[in-house]
Amino acid sequence: MTQKKNKIAIVSKEGRFLSVWRETDGAQIWENLGLEGAAHSADSLFAQFLETSDLIAFVLSDSIQLRSSSDGRLIWSKNLRGEAQTLVEIDRNILSIEKRKKEDGVVVEIEGFKIESGDSISFKSAIKDVTFSDIFVLGPHIITLDSSRTLLSVYEIRHDSLTFVSKSAVSSVLEGEREISGFLSSKTSTSFLVRTSSSRIGCISLQSTTLKGIHVFHPQDKVEYASFEANEQEYIAQIQIKQDQTDILLLNVLSQNLYSVPSTSAISSKQNGFVHKFFVGGKDKYLIVTEDHGLTLLNKKGEVRWHRDEGVASIDLVQFVDLPPDQSQLTSLDRQFHETEHGFFLLKFIHRVQSQIHQLKDKVDAFAKSWEELEWGKVFRDEKGGQGKDRLGFQKLIVGVSSSSCSIFGLHSFTGSLLWKKHVPCTSSSDS
Repeated sequence: MTQKKNKIAIVSKEGRFLSVWRETDGAQIWENLGLEGAAHSADSLFAQFLETSDLIAFVLSDSIQLRSSSDGRLIWSKNLRGEAQTLVEIDRNILSIEKRKKEDGVVVEIEGFKIESGDSISFKSAIKDVTFSDIFVLGPHIITLDSSRTLLSVYEIRHDSLTFVSKSAVSSVLEGEREISGFLSSKTSTSFLVRTSSSRIGCISLQSTTLKGIHVFHPQDKVEYASFEANEQEYIAQIQIKQDQTDILLLNVLSQNLYSVPSTSAISSKQNGFVHKFFVGGKDKYLIVTEDHGLTLLNKKGEVRWHRDEGVASIDLVQFVDLPPDQSQLTSLDRQFHETEHGFFLLKFIHRVQSQIHQLKDKVDAFAKSWEELEWGKVFRDEKGGQGKDRLGFQKLIVGVSSSSCSIFGLHSFTGSLLWKKHVPCTSSSDS
């Protein structure tokens, strides 16, 4: 999914459908058929709006399509030699950056096309057939990690060539670190994140032609990162869901200052599991997806704006059981069975029979009243504010088990409200 000028472009999971939607009201502008046949990897399916025109490029496995974002009209379609990782738009050309895996690392393939016609352009690469541990595309630059994982190199992407810019040892960029195990996906226009061999997360900025480390995060347990811009400033956000609370840390890439969003106990690993996905919409909107398929939006004060339990839709097993009595019903029962004289079993038995007769009479009266008024729901509406048993016993507790969200939950059968939920840590979606 990608967004530009109140338009959202979406490639379906298997690449079979391409569509553009209006951001303001969710109306679909157009939809077209994408790929036919077998499903394709989600890693090789994406859309990207062009900056200099009203066109949108769709990368579909080993092909690229250029379409009008207004009506979906196909401009041209070309096959690719490999699977594109990203697209770079330079001087009215589209460059497809492709990362091809080999046994000892990855190599970079770059293909260029003219935007107007789709004609191929001749492209010279300084790293053609060179094997790296990993690569990362940052704007018009490619960052490479050598086979020893101790050396970072910067190459500049031009309209017809890729040229060498600079080279830096990891130890000179990130103090106290010697090796990098890989790149993370989060980035700003000038900075990117790497995972070091010591399991720390380093933020590196490209300043002119030089790489400079600006901060090293020391995460505990599972964390996620997101980037955003606010007031012409670039930020990296780190979220960590702990046992009893959630912490969000903001790094200003330019000033290198750190800011903390107030912690919240509304989300915790004990109740929701760890963070699954993390999205940021400025300094006042933090959208969190947790392992139990919960969706929560926090503001800049760490307060919950709203929460949705989407895990209840992925039910694997359901059991309908009677609702437990509420406190008032428990008090009534306690009075009925414990206020008789001590030691007189017969009196207790008689009192119990009288209680059963009274309860039966109440049910008959309620049933007759409902029949007369032809309002079957009134019996339930009068009592739906509570969570205990109703007089006729029609309301039930729906106990559901969701293995994909690792949750057990209880739903009220009449109102659909979530009465309780318990997160049970599991290692995969097949656990139960």
